[in-house]
Amino acid sequence: MNAEERTRLLREIQGSSNCSHPIRLRGEIVNTATGEVSERDLRVACKDRREVICPACSYLYRADTWILVSTGLVGGKGTPVVVGTHPRLFITLTAPSFGAVHTIRDGGSCVTPTGSSSSRCVHRRPTSCARRHGEDDVDLGRPLCEKCFDYRGAVLWNAHASRLWNNTIQLIRRLLAAEGGVGQPNLSAVAQLHYLKVAEVQSRGLAHFHCVLRLDGPESIEAEPPTWATTEVLERVVRSSIERAWAPDTDGRPVRWGRVYDIQDLSQRDEEAVKVAAYVAKYAAKTTEGRRNWPDAFAQGAKS
Repeated sequence: MNAEERTRLLREIQGSSNCSHPIRLRGEIVNTATGEVSERDLRVACKDRREVICPACSYLYRADTWILVSTGLVGGKGTPVVVGTHPRLFITLTAPSFGAVHTIRDGGSCVTPTGSSSSRCVHRRPTSCARRHGEDDVDLGRPLCEKCFDYRGAVLWNAHASRLWNNTIQLIRRLLAAEGGVGQPNLSAVAQLHYLKVAEVQSRGLAHFHCVLRLDGPESIEAEPPTWATTEVLERVVRSSIERAWAPDTDGRPVRWGRVYDIQDLSQRDEEAVKVAAYVAKYAAKTTEGRRNWPDAFAQGAKS
């Protein structure tokens, strides 16, 4: 490869944003002055958001997501900065328990005993774990007893989690409309609710959701929310919706959120809003492949 060919190759790589797996296009170029037709290869970025597939495109996707979320929380890039004064929440929703799994709790411990440290389940397996797992431990996310773990319930929960979210956001809108003295179809006449969410798969193979919510005035995002639409009201409505929302699975059982959830008020802390933007962007570009997402034990149990 001569110097000219190396230069052209580097130019193509840079033109495709240093993509690891660029899409190769081949076409004809017509010189409008001479009419000469020539063939040429062109590389364009794959734009895959998964870091394990393409680090370069994943980085750009993550950066774009950070800009999108941060401007939605504090303004900028064409978004009025007044949105930074509107009620804003960051919520994390988790799945319920389908059986004890190996984990890393605060302090580094795994599953602590609820009774005797030597207690066992009906299948004679220990109900606690005294180990301190490392981040790369292959047992993370595995059930303490594979026979006790409700694999079917876990698979069905994942399958219906999106519907559960839709029901939750609809309930939030309905309760907000009631706070404003109108029906849900007329919520936009008194206030607007905007949100962005991303899903993250935990080591136990179950999804949980991170979401940012912002409450604006009725006409546009620049409009001040009505006096009743405070952060306290929004948080109360969200909390009630999380605890009340449900969706039926294929067995007719109600799919609900786990008892552990988190709601953070971002209204008075711009620096926290920026951190939230980085956090959401990280998980928006996180791969859906890998050991920590679907443990072998979970996949095997789901087939049984």
